[in-house]
Amino acid sequence: MTSDSQTSLDRFIDSLRKTLVSGPDLRIIFSIYFNAHDLKIWASQIFSGSPNDIRLTQVHDVAKEFCNLMAGYMKTILDENGVRVGLSLPFLSRGFDQIFSPFQNRTGVYDKVWRIKADESFVTCSISMEIFKNFSFENNDSTSESGEIEF
Repeated sequence: MTSDSQTSLDRFIDSLRKTLVSGPDLRIIFSIYFNAHDLKIWASQIFSGSPNDIRLTQVHDVAKEFCNLMAGYMKTILDENGVRVGLSLPFLSRGFDQIFSPFQNRTGVYDKVWRIKADESFVTCSISMEIFKNFSFENNDSTSESGEIEF
C-alpha cells in the first residue's frame, strides 16, 4: 500500500479517545471521535505546519490533550462544589463503542453528543454521566450568553 492510498483511507478510519472523571458520587466518561484527516487539519494549526506534515502521533496527541483539557475543566467545576473525583489517563481505541452500546434512556444516566466543526473538518464528542448520589452545584464557567466558550 502506498502512502497516498493510506492517506485516503485515513478519512474513513474512525478513532476514539476516552477519559474518565469518577468518584464516589458520580462517573463521567468523556469521548472524542475523530479521523486522522480531520484532526490533522486541527493539529496543523497547533503545530504551525501543513496537514500533510503532521504525523499520526501528533494527531493522537491533540486528541489526548483535548480529553485532558475537558476532564480537567470538569474536575475543577466539581472540586469547586465539593464533589471529589479523580481523572484517568485518556486511552485510544478504534471505532464507535455506541454501535455496540448505544445511548439509551437509563435511570440516573445522562448522555449528550455534540459535534465541533471547523471549516470542512469536525470531531464528535460525547459525555455520559452516571450520578450515584443526589447533589447540586453551581457552574461559574466562562460560557457566553450565546453558548460559546470564551477562552
